[in-house]
Amino acid sequence: MDEKQIKTLKDKVEDYRRFAYILLSLGIFLFIGILIPNDSGTAIEPSHFIIAVFIMLGASIFFHRKATYYQKLVNNDGEIE
Repeated sequence: MDEKQIKTLKDKVEDYRRFAYILLSLGIFLFIGILIPNDSGTAIEPSHFIIAVFIMLGASIFFHRKATYYQKLVNNDGEIE
């Protein structure tokens, strides 16, 4: 691989890790919002928040795996075992 491809892969690793951390943080934030008692009677059901938490965590895992895959590509100089 040439330097340009390696730099592109490193940028992808960095971006996917950021996506994973942001989605993980958002999922945790929504989960904490479920735990805090609320007496005001919002229009959104807690089940919608739970679904959103699982979607955020699933997307976070997906992006983390993509980052790991591209990191292996960078470490092995473009060859996957």
